[in-house]
Amino acid sequence: MLLPTAVTAERFYYAAGISGASWDPFDWTADRLLLPESFARLNVFDRDACLRWFAAHGMVDSYWLYHHLNLDVGRLGPLPNVSHRIADHELDIGLEQMAVHWHLLLLTLLTQTRETKHWKPAWGQVVLEGAAEGLIVGGPYAGRLITSELTWDADRERWAGDPAQRHVYEEQVVLHEVTAGWPRVVVLDTLRQNAPQPSPDQREFSAVREARKRADVLGTSWDETLELLRLTIEPRVQRALESHFTTQLATRRMGSVERAVLEPLEVRTWRSVLHPIYLQLFEALRLITEGEPGATVCRECGRPFLMLDARRRLFCNDRERYRYAQRERRRRLRIEAARDEEAVS
Repeated sequence: MLLPTAVTAERFYYAAGISGASWDPFDWTADRLLLPESFARLNVFDRDACLRWFAAHGMVDSYWLYHHLNLDVGRLGPLPNVSHRIADHELDIGLEQMAVHWHLLLLTLLTQTRETKHWKPAWGQVVLEGAAEGLIVGGPYAGRLITSELTWDADRERWAGDPAQRHVYEEQVVLHEVTAGWPRVVVLDTLRQNAPQPSPDQREFSAVREARKRADVLGTSWDETLELLRLTIEPRVQRALESHFTTQLATRRMGSVERAVLEPLEVRTWRSVLHPIYLQLFEALRLITEGEPGATVCRECGRPFLMLDARRRLFCNDRERYRYAQRERRRRLRIEAARDEEAVS
């Protein structure tokens, strides 16, 4: 994972260059969490905290990611000073964080119900942004397109004053009321790059096309929620696994002679922190399909975490385990003190 250099906060966005430094994104973060959990818990309203986190772990790099796919997701107008090699609007960061948190929550619910498959359809209701263009999934209006909440006020005023657009205005009013409070998740799509990737059964996979066809059933049951997460995660993983070919000369001893042997290399360069994040979310989803736990809620802090490490089953990190143990110890001491007081009296 490439790290940024000289991260700065300017008005509504963060900007940086790309340094030659990198780090292993599958290692523990500074707060002893896995990368998806740490990103989901980042306080996006604390600029100093964001500057430290981006410098240590990498940036979303939303300008490059969305511009490369011809998407305009969260920002209102173009970013200034796009000569920077990395640029993130605060709105884009917030949308991506919402998406990661939503995935963690659904992975936790899928884990908890993997034996019974008891599912509430409301758990899977979502609005798919990005390439899906505001597609409503679940509920009575599944399959409809809803305008972005960021532009709704301006659109509402414009449509309300135009008799020809009155029906559009009235429909959007209803859709915004029905989906109020629903998560909005950015979806990418391989086909947006005009480079369709064949699936194992030789279909040209399009997450958006599949979501539109099945918007009324996705997320309504345990199995359909599994499919919903597949549609939102797979395009991200496809992006993460893009690679390029190169070579290197490596010194090897062959018998009594040392030779400079030409070796092929498949290199993956990640400039967006979302690439390793979605690889770990995919791994959790894969475990769930095998009947194994993929995510759960920390017994102490109450926030979801991935169960990709056999050492983490009840707590998201050692700090929360220690806090829980100390709280339980104080509870036991209070009970013992009460018993002793009752025995004396």
